[in-house]
Amino acid sequence: MRKSNLYLILLSVLTVMLLVLGVFFRVRLVKSNHDLTASNQRLEQTNKKYQKHKDKVAKKVYYYTVKHGNAETKVFGQQYLANELLSNQANKLFSVIYTYNDSNQYLARKDKAKYLATDNILNNEALFGNGSKTSAKVVDTLNVQSALKNVDTYYTDENNGVINGWARVTYTLTSNSVREGTKVFHIAYDKNQSKFITVEAQ
Repeated sequence: MRKSNLYLILLSVLTVMLLVLGVFFRVRLVKSNHDLTASNQRLEQTNKKYQKHKDKVAKKVYYYTVKHGNAETKVFGQQYLANELLSNQANKLFSVIYTYNDSNQYLARKDKAKYLATDNILNNEALFGNGSKTSAKVVDTLNVQSALKNVDTYYTDENNGVINGWARVTYTLTSNSVREGTKVFHIAYDKNQSKFITVEAQ
């Protein structure tokens, strides 16, 4: 056999071996990435379950503290529960205010918010517009879409069943481009009515 043929055979064998090794390592890499993704998803699910369980236990502890604690711990428990209620309800309300994709959704916000806020808030044009289809058409004309990003609430006090605090609201507006906005509101939630009675932009 001639030397040149031997070199060609060796080169062919080497090329095939390199290709096989390349495929082997590629398959291993894909499998490793898949395993890592699956592991991260399981970790995230476990963390969510843990967080849920932790919040549940904390809530029970604070409820117990309010009922059976001494004067100091009762106040602490009451503040925690008031802050949690304020936060949950504020997230619901501002999600309604800052989430719409067209004029119909824009106009429907007031109706959705009826169970969360009193009429003086629902009639606030700065929050819900003036309710006319003509003004809402601007949303369609400019193709405006709004989405709530985050609500941070800060409890200040509670008097006669009214929880007072502040809300820092972050949202995104999409038209030709995506813009992020932030607004701060003074808020007051009446536990007797189960509604917000004050939402004032600062």
